[in-house]
Amino acid sequence: MNYLTGKDMVEMGKIFVDGQDIGNHTIRQIRDKKVSHIPEDRMVDGAASSASIAENMISTKIDSQYLNKGLLMNRTAINQMAEKLIEYYRIKCDGSQQLVGMLSGGNIQKVVAARELASKPRLIIANQPARGVDVSAAEFIHDKLLELRGEGSATLLVSADLNEVLGLSDSLIVMYDGEIAAYFKDSSKVSELELGMYMLGSKKMNKEEIGGLMDE
Repeated sequence: MNYLTGKDMVEMGKIFVDGQDIGNHTIRQIRDKKVSHIPEDRMVDGAASSASIAENMISTKIDSQYLNKGLLMNRTAINQMAEKLIEYYRIKCDGSQQLVGMLSGGNIQKVVAARELASKPRLIIANQPARGVDVSAAEFIHDKLLELRGEGSATLLVSADLNEVLGLSDSLIVMYDGEIAAYFKDSSKVSELELGMYMLGSKKMNKEEIGGLMDE
């Protein structure tokens, strides 16, 4: 995930988005390609607990002309945008100026999701997007990912939750011990038992079977 999102620089191999190698792009350059990222740890990589909800929501958009006026940030536009996202993503809070660290885990995750999904990305990299949140918050985040999929956004979902994987994915790649162990073009034809065998390393597809992934 660090390589895909620009946190670490690529030393071997290539990463293509829309036919362009982004392996040595900066985080900003990758985001400019309409790539969003919901990180695994919302408090380490996803949100700043000592900043307000509004500040967290604009942290990836500070160069937006809409949010700037001359040398200063447009506070009115920032608050209006934040309040709209709070309402749309059903974030339970005391307003856009409340510190993120005062929210519940599920609502912090919604703040991260709102920031990353509101820009209508072409590619969403979602790493354990509903980890550690309640059922209601998890369902909401899943619904938003499926909604964007219907609008043409691609999602790379990374998860160890079988229900999440099977409920959201069109196709599946199973990783074991740092290698691709299996590739399923149609996730609807895979059982939890079969998937679990590959996840535990009990089974592994041959290169010809996995080769279909490389062809795509």
